[in-house]
Amino acid sequence: METDSILPIPPLTGHPIPPLEQGPPAPVPLLRERAKATAIPLDSLGPLSAATTAIATLTQAPAAIAMQSVLGAASLGVQAHADVETLAGTSPTSLYLLTVAQSGERKSSCDKLALAAVREFEHEALRSHRAEMRRFERAREIYDAQEKALLRASDAASRDADLEALGPPPTRPLTPICIAPDPTWEGLLRLLGEGRPSVGVVSDEGGQLFAGHAMSAEHKIKTIGGLSKLWDGATVTRVRAGSDIETFPGRRCALHQMVQPRIAERVLGDPDLGDQGFLARCLLSCPESRIGYREPASGAAVAAAAEALDRFAARLGHLIARAPATTEDPRELAPRRLRLAPNALALLSDFGFEVEHAQRPNGPLAAIRPTASKAPEQAARIAGVLTLFADPDAAEILPATMADAITLTEWYLNEAIRLLDTGVVGDQTRDAETLRVWLVDHWPEDEIDSRTIVRRGPNRLRDTKRIKEIVRTLEEYHWLEPVTRGRQKTWRIARP
Repeated sequence: METDSILPIPPLTGHPIPPLEQGPPAPVPLLRERAKATAIPLDSLGPLSAATTAIATLTQAPAAIAMQSVLGAASLGVQAHADVETLAGTSPTSLYLLTVAQSGERKSSCDKLALAAVREFEHEALRSHRAEMRRFERAREIYDAQEKALLRASDAASRDADLEALGPPPTRPLTPICIAPDPTWEGLLRLLGEGRPSVGVVSDEGGQLFAGHAMSAEHKIKTIGGLSKLWDGATVTRVRAGSDIETFPGRRCALHQMVQPRIAERVLGDPDLGDQGFLARCLLSCPESRIGYREPASGAAVAAAAEALDRFAARLGHLIARAPATTEDPRELAPRRLRLAPNALALLSDFGFEVEHAQRPNGPLAAIRPTASKAPEQAARIAGVLTLFADPDAAEILPATMADAITLTEWYLNEAIRLLDTGVVGDQTRDAETLRVWLVDHWPEDEIDSRTIVRRGPNRLRDTKRIKEIVRTLEEYHWLEPVTRGRQKTWRIARP
């Protein structure tokens, strides 16, 4: 039977066909590559644009850090004066911001400039407060003495009338502290009970909050649950054994915490912070580093920045000092409602549906649904901050301002995708990546032994036991291949 043959079949020779030669397995990246940060939408910051540019110019910090500091300061300034209409009711104009940046990015300088007016107000108010407290204590002593004398009266009818005429005791002056950098939850409640009803939890060393007592295992759920309630504008209740139940209605809290990348890894990967909805309430930013790329600003640019910053400080100082609307209790805010103009409401509604559809399975926002679900409310809050900072007596949010706020919210959604959808990296993998970079970029030879790694490798990894574990990880990912070189263990380095 004849068959068609495409290729002739070679005769069998009795010798096996040698396998194809294969090199060592290709190295596998240890970390998922994070997308590059995009430029901030500076033009959408409206009345905060000039101050953001000014701080970035004067500090040479990434513009995103300057923006976070300015937005946080502005939110602290306006949150006591009005709430904002949203798609689902009314929300505070409080913003929670979380900035990730390494040491040397001039985080402290940005916050110092942005909050200068708040610090100045606080300093002067505390000086006056000391004198007010002395007057209060004297008045309270006199009141207590009069009350005791009346209580000793034998005639019950006249005693009750005299006590009624005496009236209530003197009111304790409010503690004028505006900023609590890293409070415990109990400490924050005490401040909100004795002080101003509007405060900011702001720090350029966020590790003190996230790695401190407030976030310890026994206190973390209470702290993040309480902070989430304050963001919502809800009444906070404290119940203690052996004491009265305390409620804290009408309180407002803005938050801006700056954390270094290692702390951020733990914060962003903490299931409690995610499940309790705290991270979804935060506007995240992780800018590209400017270290090594800074250039001096011109004299004209510095002068213009100083003038812009003076204008910002003057407006912020006015907002902080301005008396807010309260109930009969000066510790309880009664903010008015800042409405959305009809076209602004339509823009926000359209944005809400776009975000909703983007959360479908495999949609662009499916991986960050908790954060995405709050995006329309975040846009309304940002629009409220921009509007009230420009005009604290404004009656409504205009469409152009809402469009700017939506653009900013979209930028924050992209940042959330970059930070929350790249996975959480453990210390061992992070250390292995540190050693890999050192080997590939700084070690000039193709091979290295264990003694050299311990003696000459990255400083913080110079521990024999630790190096063994890290090297094992690099072997598993095929960045190091063991070779035989006498008694000292040696590896060949894979270079991309």
